[in-house]
Amino acid sequence: MFRREVHAQAPSAAVDEAVRRITNKLTICNVADMTREVSDLFGGGAEGASRAAVLHSVAQHINCICLLGAGNLTPIVSLPFAGLVRGLQLLHGTVVGAEIIEKLCTGLQDLVNRVMSLLHQMVHCFWLIFTFLNSVDATLASSFLGCVLEMGANGIVCAAASALTFLRVCGEKLRKEAPTQVERVLNDVVKRSNTQLNGVSDRYTALLSFIREIVSGRTHSARRNYEEEDLPLDSLLSDIGSLIPGVSGGSSCSGPLKGKRALLRIMSTTNVLSGVTWLQVISEHKPPRWYVPGSWNDHEFEAVGNLRGVDHTESGEGSAGDDSSSCRPSDATSVEELDEAVQKMKEIRRVRQQEKVAAGQRLNTENKREIFQCIMNASDDLEAFTLLMHRDQSLSRLHDTFTVLLQCCYQEKVYNPYYTQVIQRFCGAKTSCKNALQFAIWDVFKAIRVEAVDVMGYVNLSCLLAQLMQEGVFALGVLRGLDLENTNRTIGLFTRILILRVILQLPPARLTEVFFGGDGLCAHDLRIDTSVLRENLTRVVEEYFVNESEAGKWIPHFYDVVAVGTTFDTRTRNVNSNKDCLTDDETLLQLFLRRIRVVLKALKGGIS
Repeated sequence: MFRREVHAQAPSAAVDEAVRRITNKLTICNVADMTREVSDLFGGGAEGASRAAVLHSVAQHINCICLLGAGNLTPIVSLPFAGLVRGLQLLHGTVVGAEIIEKLCTGLQDLVNRVMSLLHQMVHCFWLIFTFLNSVDATLASSFLGCVLEMGANGIVCAAASALTFLRVCGEKLRKEAPTQVERVLNDVVKRSNTQLNGVSDRYTALLSFIREIVSGRTHSARRNYEEEDLPLDSLLSDIGSLIPGVSGGSSCSGPLKGKRALLRIMSTTNVLSGVTWLQVISEHKPPRWYVPGSWNDHEFEAVGNLRGVDHTESGEGSAGDDSSSCRPSDATSVEELDEAVQKMKEIRRVRQQEKVAAGQRLNTENKREIFQCIMNASDDLEAFTLLMHRDQSLSRLHDTFTVLLQCCYQEKVYNPYYTQVIQRFCGAKTSCKNALQFAIWDVFKAIRVEAVDVMGYVNLSCLLAQLMQEGVFALGVLRGLDLENTNRTIGLFTRILILRVILQLPPARLTEVFFGGDGLCAHDLRIDTSVLRENLTRVVEEYFVNESEAGKWIPHFYDVVAVGTTFDTRTRNVNSNKDCLTDDETLLQLFLRRIRVVLKALKGGIS
């Protein structure tokens, strides 16, 4: 009954937003706190919240992060989500944990049915379930391994690749807990592949050889990437162990080693989904208490196997003549096949559209294409920042991330503050990100020198830089990359548009601070000599802003476009024309001229 309730009730917008914020903030260090926040939603922490709706949203957002093109999810990145699932299982029992695990398994099975080419990258969705945190036992893992290996033997090679990725992550644990089950599954698959008339592909044979190496214990030759000792399991275990009453402060554990052993023993025996196979979890026809092994009888399990197509030896003439028609309804099957075909066509069109958009961005590396997918697939700046951090936690490829963000912002038809907000989140998370961003901006300056004039691109980049200056991310020193001593037509036009945007957007106090080089109490760039930059900017302001004849040649043509979104925006004043408007055209002109004089005076008498 509870399962039908979960599937029937979709989460409200408030619940979906609350759960999405929680999953985006999830890290190794705050798993217990985030688990408690999710648990608080069960009691009506958001509008329309219920246990069924919250569980539905949790599984949906975990699958979204796993499958949203954020690159390969390593076990270290996936562990917080495993901790969240395990924490809910510890707080609320097997029922809640079983429902989340069922949804994650169903999402992975959908990928298997669609024969996704990136399936081997998505098996970490199952890694969230079968972890060293003992959310499930080895029965579910070994049965999953048998299903995907059988699909690989039938020609779906990406399924076999997913089995190899799964074993590279969890192979050691499977060998310790259920060595006979894993060997039996592998032997059955090998025997079945040897009896096929058409044979198997060379790639499948190579993948199967690596799988044999892992099962036999020779993990080094199987190119295994992750070891159990490399994972931060101790800190995660102690964190989610605090959810169990009496464990963290128990008197029975005198030392840290004994405490760890006691905690591992409790984790391995508490609320574990055991004795359930992969086919039972993904079946649409479950008994009410399907997560209890005794609730499945032989007849029901056989029906599940026939429904999922596991029995390939018989085409329909089974021993039960009357039951065969009920197991294979032709009308329902045709409708399901039609729906699957429509979904596949939509997925193909979506992927091709993304590829077409990415091709137009001149993204010459696979890393940049993955960054572009994260940026485009995210619903807001927080989700984009989370996805980008998941794929590059060490920030070793931060320059590529900023390059793609700047490139996307530059090519927009209208300025989009979304890219600026993502950049600000990086700079707010770590101060050293400013250096990588500065070099990425200077690379854009170099590209402007050699490329054709793009006025809208200049405006977009100017709006981004003005916003970063307004928020205090950068000072005047970031403009050293313009190299105004060796200017040309394109960089000269961009410099004028940038200065005009800064004059129009920044508040008076911040405008004076930026061009003066300090706020009167401290200087912005003590270690940077900006004297040459100030001289060049002074020359530009005097020639193209103060000189009325030169200013009249270009400012009237660019003013309306550059002033969009500022207090000098003429469109905003036209909309509010019916109201009492205190600023007319003459007043705005005087304010604009006053700001030009302030900038020129600050440049001449500022701190170098």
